[in-house]
Amino acid sequence: MRRTALISLIAAWQCAALAPANRPLAAPGKHVHAQRAPARALPPQAEPAPDLEAAVPDGLPATPSFKLVAFLWANTLLLAPVALAGAAMGANVLGPNWAWSAKAARQGVLFALPWIALSFAPLDKWVPAMADVTAHTELLTATALGVEFGGYRRWGQVAGATALVSASAGALEEAAFRGVAQRGVAAAVAWLLRLGRAATAGPVDRVATAVAVGVVAGGFGALHDYCRGYALLAALAGAYFGVVYACTGNLLVAAVAHAAVDAVAFVTCYWSLCRRSAADKAKLAARSFKVTDALRATRARLEAA
Repeated sequence: MRRTALISLIAAWQCAALAPANRPLAAPGKHVHAQRAPARALPPQAEPAPDLEAAVPDGLPATPSFKLVAFLWANTLLLAPVALAGAAMGANVLGPNWAWSAKAARQGVLFALPWIALSFAPLDKWVPAMADVTAHTELLTATALGVEFGGYRRWGQVAGATALVSASAGALEEAAFRGVAQRGVAAAVAWLLRLGRAATAGPVDRVATAVAVGVVAGGFGALHDYCRGYALLAALAGAYFGVVYACTGNLLVAAVAHAAVDAVAFVTCYWSLCRRSAADKAKLAARSFKVTDALRATRARLEAA
């Protein structure tokens, strides 16, 4: 798949926290490097401020960064308070048909298959913006997992990191966006439709659910506006998972579908990157996006700590 919905509500936070303030973005093909102000005389007893900016590495890392994987996983946990708050306010976050079962898990995998199949279509040829989405996804994967094969042990590390981040993102994003936001919007729309007149519950609930799926998917896409085309694709994915949740009434199905899509995206992207030539990897490393630049700088800081 051409997307990595791993850190939905924190994209803007990452850019603000990790990117230098009041600094222009690098043009494609350029790297953002830390720059120091010219040396100047300092007043007595004054000391130079520490340089907290980390340079974006020129190349792609060969090996996984477990510190960065832990950082990404911790960021997905920022959505947990949203789900807990919704549950505390009486929202049935898990869905009216909630069931923790192998059948529900299988349903989630089956619902993921159409979206996974779509990821193998040559979208780049039909929609030029998808080239940026692909490059963004590849840079994120390379930054977290590296771009070199390393035997069975490396594959075990990649599989473990992928499972950790994908499962957490799938469960918490679906709980926050579908279990809380979608149900909340649907309830509000249904209340407005019934306001002042008697209305049949069935049609009103269906209309309210359809509106909620669209509204929440739009917000989901807006929070994934990482590069050209990414927001639209994320909105379509959000609508798809919203329909899955609405049709099954079981958050586990939507969460498994979401996690499966993300996991396949990570693994297939890692496999593709490891098979690339050195020239292709260098070309990818030269690409610049706000979120991936921030993550690459974060990896450099974490590994240097």
